[in-house]
Amino acid sequence: MPEAISILAIFVILAAAYVGARRLAESPVQRDAAVELRRLQHRVTWLEERLARARRENWGDEMAGSLVAELAATSGQLAQSSERAEMG
Repeated sequence: MPEAISILAIFVILAAAYVGARRLAESPVQRDAAVELRRLQHRVTWLEERLARARRENWGDEMAGSLVAELAATSGQLAQSSERAEMG
């Protein structure tokens, strides 16, 4: 019986070491890229909602123009990040 327990313990330790090594082997660049992609997607969605509200509530032209410019810039960043994510 003690032999079975020690074999089981070794198996559990090896499995934990394997899982830990796999997690550490993941590229932090890929993780960061995925986080950045989600952040940009969220930002684009928020800006689109804000722009729709600005138009619905007749905010000033300057404010709507600012939102349009920011939306265009953020959409461009999102497109570049998406391209990098597909390549890498």
